[in-house]
Amino acid sequence: MRQIKFRLIKNGKIVGYERWSSLVGKGWKSLVGKWCYDSKPNGSFDIRNDFIPHTDKEMSTGLLDENGKDLDWWEGDILKHKNTIYSIVWHNGGLYAMERDLHTVYPIGELITWVELPIKIGSIYDNPDLMEKK
Repeated sequence: MRQIKFRLIKNGKIVGYERWSSLVGKGWKSLVGKWCYDSKPNGSFDIRNDFIPHTDKEMSTGLLDENGKDLDWWEGDILKHKNTIYSIVWHNGGLYAMERDLHTVYPIGELITWVELPIKIGSIYDNPDLMEKK
């Protein structure tokens, strides 16, 4: 099952990450969960970590490579495949890869079926110039 993760944004900067963690233990009568925070996308997400103040969230794609490793692609990331630049966007209730020309979108899951995976080259926060039309 895909893990629910968000990248936290404040004042146009990435400030941390949030993940839903299920807490099940001896004596628990039902499944209980809690949002956990960390400064790294693959951190410990300990339930004792402090809340990270933020004004916006971006969802992880949750996509895995052929070896089962998280691709670490997030809404707002910028990808490159051959000579085409894409931005991962929320569109019509799902995550899509949108070409820089703003006319073509692909369901994000379709990208991992390509023979050669796109590579992550930045984010709209760290590299906004990458999405400017040439």
